[in-house]
Amino acid sequence: TVPCGKHRIMELVSTTVYSNIDTPRQRRRDRGLHNTMAEANTDTPTARGSTRGVTSCRGYIKSWEFAEILLCALPLLLGGLLELSWVNPRRRPIPYQYLESTGDYVVNQVYNEKFAGETVSTVILAIVGGWAPCMLQLILAWFFDRRLRRDLLYKTVCVYLAGIGLTALLTNCLKLYVGYLRPIFYDQCQPNENFEYCENGEERQLRLSFPSGHASLSICGMLLFSQYLEQAFGAYSHLYCGSSVSGRDDTAPMEPLADVAGQASYSSTSMDGDQEQVPVMITSTSPSSPPPTSPSSNHKVRLGRIVSILCYSPMLVALFIASSRVVDNKHFPADVVAGSLLGGSVAKLVFGIWFPPWPAASFYLV
Repeated sequence: TVPCGKHRIMELVSTTVYSNIDTPRQRRRDRGLHNTMAEANTDTPTARGSTRGVTSCRGYIKSWEFAEILLCALPLLLGGLLELSWVNPRRRPIPYQYLESTGDYVVNQVYNEKFAGETVSTVILAIVGGWAPCMLQLILAWFFDRRLRRDLLYKTVCVYLAGIGLTALLTNCLKLYVGYLRPIFYDQCQPNENFEYCENGEERQLRLSFPSGHASLSICGMLLFSQYLEQAFGAYSHLYCGSSVSGRDDTAPMEPLADVAGQASYSSTSMDGDQEQVPVMITSTSPSSPPPTSPSSNHKVRLGRIVSILCYSPMLVALFIASSRVVDNKHFPADVVAGSLLGGSVAKLVFGIWFPPWPAASFYLV
């Protein structure tokens, strides 16, 4: 008869050969075997599943992947703290001119625009510019890249946390440092007779015109998503042997990437030093060699160029959000341009770090 259950595990433990050297890795392996034996002694399948879930969750919290996610979320936390009202911007004097001949005050008409409401509120910006592209990319990574699903999911979370977080942090730092007045400053400020202070309580927000936060955040979020679409379905996917971000066709046989020593590379090392043997499945095209093409695939490459342009169609939403700030008199055109450049630069930087273009990605150990 074939032993099963805890008896089978006990037999495997008794017949396994271990090193006689007492090392930290050996002790960690022994603790893992002890946990496996304790799990086998659990009576109900539900309890066994619950124990494995708790163990897996604790192991992931100790992994470097979870530590990377926390580090990527740090700029977002700092950027949110700068939004608090106790952090005041640079206080510029209220611009005015006193006419001694008549005794009247003349205001600068540049800051005397009327405010009729916001086209895109802050809540809509957070949903459309941040959450929506992130969730769509997570869905695409879940369904279109089965072999690298876990790796792509956590990279997507990291790239959006780092991109949106750095954009928000830099935007708020510049807003507080510059303290530029909004076009609707006089309309919302209601300064006193001597133009020394605002009688309205929203003075802080009226001094945060440069750069535009709506422009920077929307451009960053949509550009991250557009770059992912372009790398997954655009020209790169046809040039470098695959139709997905993993760089491989899902129907092609799986081949591990060989490192310099010619052996398969593995990833996901925990903070305790334990390594999880996960083969890295990416292409092995060298940067010096041309992409593999054939006459039969030339039409796919040409089509991929057109698809690459269409992949950037989400940028139209970001451009609408950015331009609406000028229409609403919340920002000057220079504020929107500066915010767009800032958000686009951050998006290009962080996406190139976590999702490098092929063939450069062939030498990235995940």
